[in-house]
Parts: sequence; structure tokens; C-alpha cells
Amino acid sequence: MSLNLTKNETVNLVQKRILIGFGWELVGGSYIDIDASIFCINPRNLQVITVNSQSSETLSGAVKYYEPDENVFMFGCTNAKQMFTIDFNLLPKNIKTIKIVLKTHSQKDNLCNVENCAINIRDLDSDEEILRYDIEEDDNMGNNGIFVADIFCQKDECQFKAIGKSVKVRNLKKMIPWKYRIFGKCIF
Repeated sequence: MSLNLTKNETVNLVQKRILIGFGWELVGGSYIDIDASIFCINPRNLQVITVNSQSSETLSGAVKYYEPDENVFMFGCTNAKQMFTIDFNLLPKNIKTIKIVLKTHSQKDNLCNVENCAINIRDLDSDEEILRYDIEEDDNMGNNGIFVADIFCQKDECQFKAIGKSVKVRNLKKMIPWKYRIFGKCIF
């Protein structure tokens, strides 16, 4: 049975292999290039590894990026735009946090013309939907980035937390927590 999460809700993930799908619709005939990214954070070494369309696979295949064909009906969205798989069995144990973000490719663009933005997670083994999070449109949708969710990993347990906070940033790197940008190593 699938859960519908709202902002700031947390749920345990017991699945070992998941598919994360992003969907959204553009209104008013506009075109905006939006990129989904995942930051895999190793707090011990202050290291951040980024997976997105520019780096489609990393961490020995534990996290992979996919862009589906046009008009794919998936996750209750008419067009699934971007997808990731995470295999927690392959994920290095030093990765403790996974941050899921969306950002417009150009800092001139904003998310005002984006609606029905959602993230869905499916169990890859059973092909069942685990959860859906409809990212609520707030007063800050004029911004160009959204912190969508965090996944916290401790030993064999993971928790998914819906964030849904929009921000205005110059580039994707600015969405990485500051202590990792300043003192750590960011791999794009």
C-alpha cells in the first residue's frame, strides 16, 4: 500500500532497492530545463558524490540516473521526467545521508510555471509503489531549486523525510550543505 506524504513527514524505508521517479508539468507553453540530482554524503570524510544527468552512475552502481522516453506514464504523472535507482545493498556504509534536489538548469529560470511536481518511490523487487510526495507549491516557487527530500541511512535502516523547501541558488553546488562545500570534497 502506497503512502502519500506531506511536507516534513518521515517514513521508514525497509526496501533494499528502490526507484525514485520525478514528474512535473509545465504550464503556459513554457520550456524550462529542470535537473534532478542526488547528493550522497559521507560525513566522516566530508565528501559529497553527485548523481544526475551528467554523471549517470556512481558508487559502483549503487545509484543510477535514468531519463525515460517521452510520454512514459509512470507514478501517476503523465510524463515521468527523470528517475534514479538506489540499491542500498551496494551503497557504501559510509554514506549516511542522501539529499534529493531539483534545480532549473539556468539561474534565470524559476519554478513558477511548474505544477503537479511529485516524487514517487517504488520497490524495485516487487514493483509496488511505496510512497508519493506531491511537492506543494508555496510562495517561494519563484525560486529555481527545491530540496525535495532526504534519506537517512543508519546500519540496515533508512528513513525518507519529505522536505519541499524551495530556494534561489546560483548553481547546483550551492545546494550542497555549506560545511561540505567549504571543508570537504564535492564530486560532480
